[in-house]
Amino acid sequence: MLITDDITVNNVEKLLTGLFDNATRVSDFKYHGGQPTNIWIYVYPSHENFRSRSDGWVGMVFRNGEGSQPEWSIRKEYIASLAAPPVHRFGLSEGKRKEVYWLLVEAEDKARRQAETTYPLDPELHLAVGQSIVLKEETPLMPEVNPADAGAALAKIRQLPSGSRVEITKIAMKDSSPWYAVRILGTSGLEAGVGWINSAALIGQIDFDSASQLRRQSELDDQLVDSSKKDIARKFHLTDEQVRQVEEEGLDKYWPSP
Repeated sequence: MLITDDITVNNVEKLLTGLFDNATRVSDFKYHGGQPTNIWIYVYPSHENFRSRSDGWVGMVFRNGEGSQPEWSIRKEYIASLAAPPVHRFGLSEGKRKEVYWLLVEAEDKARRQAETTYPLDPELHLAVGQSIVLKEETPLMPEVNPADAGAALAKIRQLPSGSRVEITKIAMKDSSPWYAVRILGTSGLEAGVGWINSAALIGQIDFDSASQLRRQSELDDQLVDSSKKDIARKFHLTDEQVRQVEEEGLDKYWPSP
């Protein structure tokens, strides 16, 4: 719920009280005498806060379970900060500092996604072209990923026995799942056939050091975030410490984020 009147503690309390009372009067549910058993109501100061972050509310009330007492929470300091006149800090208006904060959050999200893609924690997603693996169990080998005749393709599925060695030659995506084009390596190292293996069929078959992978992911994430923060600092003529303080200000004041 958005509050449209002046955002004061009193107005937030009155709005929550009215909304909660209206919710308790609902009587058209199927069970529990038609009344709701669980009620959760949040009040946000703007559309941007509601859309961008779930914790950007100024007040909330909830009741869990039939007959339980409601619990209230009003963020008085947050409400006070919304009423305070904007100030300049580090030579930047509040609007510019919000822009800095937005870029910082965006950079952290981008760094996390890149680190997770570069060092995935799912073993079967860690495979790369040129890598060879020994299958630990019988594994289906498809003749192609997108067959024109699905029935004919199913009839041509080949089961590779445990102990078969395959080398990845290509990676394709289908329905958000990786498929691996492989060539089967015979005992002499010569190619003994080709086909496609779905990543789902490789679950549990890949030797994988998850702790090392997580460490690499975390290190890359930190490096990318640090590099982005330095770029943002240069762009807005800020020191590293000032960038940190703008980030803290955005968190403390629940500024909207990407």
